[in-house]
Amino acid sequence: MSFNTNNLKKLGNQISVPMQPAEDGYWGRECPMETCEGYFKVTPGTGITGPGPCHCPYCGYSGDNNQFWTKEQNEYALSYVRRQVTDALRKDLKA
Repeated sequence: MSFNTNNLKKLGNQISVPMQPAEDGYWGRECPMETCEGYFKVTPGTGITGPGPCHCPYCGYSGDNNQFWTKEQNEYALSYVRRQVTDALRKDLKA
Protein backbone atom coordinates (compact mmCIF):
# COMPACT_ATOMS: atom_id res chain seq x y z
CA MET A 1 0.00 0.00 0.00
CA SER A 2 1.40 3.38 -0.94
CA PHE A 3 0.68 6.68 0.69
CA ASN A 4 0.60 10.04 -1.10
CA THR A 5 2.45 12.69 0.94
CA ASN A 6 2.39 15.56 -1.56
CA ASN A 7 0.64 18.01 0.76
CA LEU A 8 2.92 17.14 3.65
CA LYS A 9 5.99 17.58 1.43
CA LYS A 10 4.73 21.02 0.37
CA LEU A 11 5.17 22.18 3.97
CA GLY A 12 8.92 21.67 3.63
CA ASN A 13 11.40 21.57 6.50
CA GLN A 14 10.18 24.75 8.20
CA ILE A 15 6.82 26.32 8.90
CA SER A 16 6.68 30.08 9.35
CA VAL A 17 4.32 31.04 12.14
CA PRO A 18 2.68 34.46 11.74
CA MET A 19 3.04 36.38 14.99
CA GLN A 20 1.49 39.75 15.66
CA PRO A 21 2.25 42.31 18.37
CA ALA A 22 -0.41 43.10 20.94
CA GLU A 23 -3.04 45.76 20.24
CA ASP A 24 -0.81 48.37 21.86
CA GLY A 25 1.95 47.60 19.30
CA TYR A 26 4.29 45.96 21.81
CA TRP A 27 5.65 42.41 21.81
CA GLY A 28 5.41 40.46 25.03
CA ARG A 29 8.66 38.81 26.07
CA GLU A 30 9.57 36.43 28.88
CA CYS A 31 13.00 35.76 30.34
CA PRO A 32 14.05 32.17 29.55
CA MET A 33 15.90 31.79 32.86
CA GLU A 34 13.90 29.52 35.19
CA THR A 35 15.03 31.56 38.17
CA CYS A 36 13.55 34.73 36.64
CA GLU A 37 10.88 34.21 33.95
CA GLY A 38 10.17 37.96 34.13
CA TYR A 39 7.60 39.33 31.68
CA PHE A 40 8.27 42.57 29.83
CA LYS A 41 7.29 44.27 26.56
CA VAL A 42 9.37 45.59 23.71
CA THR A 43 8.52 47.73 20.74
CA PRO A 44 9.68 47.01 17.19
CA GLY A 45 11.34 49.60 14.99
CA THR A 46 14.53 50.34 16.91
CA GLY A 47 16.53 50.55 13.67
CA ILE A 48 18.54 47.41 14.43
CA THR A 49 18.78 45.27 11.32
CA GLY A 50 18.79 41.51 11.72
CA PRO A 51 18.26 39.58 14.91
CA GLY A 52 19.74 41.37 17.86
CA PRO A 53 20.32 40.33 21.43
CA CYS A 54 17.56 40.71 23.99
CA HIS A 55 18.16 41.65 27.62
CA CYS A 56 15.94 40.85 30.57
CA PRO A 57 15.29 44.04 32.54
CA TYR A 58 14.88 42.05 35.75
CA CYS A 59 17.86 39.69 35.96
CA GLY A 60 20.07 41.06 33.17
CA TYR A 61 20.19 37.81 31.19
CA SER A 62 21.22 38.46 27.60
CA GLY A 63 20.49 36.09 24.75
CA ASP A 64 19.15 35.68 21.25
CA ASN A 65 15.82 37.37 20.59
CA ASN A 66 14.22 33.99 19.78
CA GLN A 67 14.82 32.77 23.34
CA PHE A 68 12.43 35.32 24.85
CA TRP A 69 9.05 34.13 23.50
CA THR A 70 6.37 33.84 26.17
CA LYS A 71 4.82 30.51 27.10
CA GLU A 72 1.59 31.61 25.41
CA GLN A 73 3.44 32.55 22.19
CA ASN A 74 5.21 29.17 22.18
CA GLU A 75 1.89 27.38 22.73
CA TYR A 76 0.33 29.32 19.86
CA ALA A 77 3.25 28.47 17.55
CA LEU A 78 3.06 24.78 18.43
CA SER A 79 -0.71 24.78 17.88
CA TYR A 80 -0.29 26.53 14.52
CA VAL A 81 2.31 24.01 13.34
CA ARG A 82 0.21 21.07 14.48
CA ARG A 83 -2.74 22.45 12.55
CA GLN A 84 -0.68 22.88 9.36
CA VAL A 85 0.67 19.33 9.58
CA THR A 86 -2.73 17.84 10.47
CA ASP A 87 -4.43 19.62 7.58
CA ALA A 88 -1.73 18.43 5.15
CA LEU A 89 -2.03 14.85 6.39
CA ARG A 90 -5.82 14.98 6.15
CA LYS A 91 -5.58 16.14 2.51
CA ASP A 92 -3.05 13.41 1.75
CA LEU A 93 -5.28 10.76 3.29
CA LYS A 94 -8.25 11.95 1.26
CA ALA A 95 -6.17 11.74 -1.93
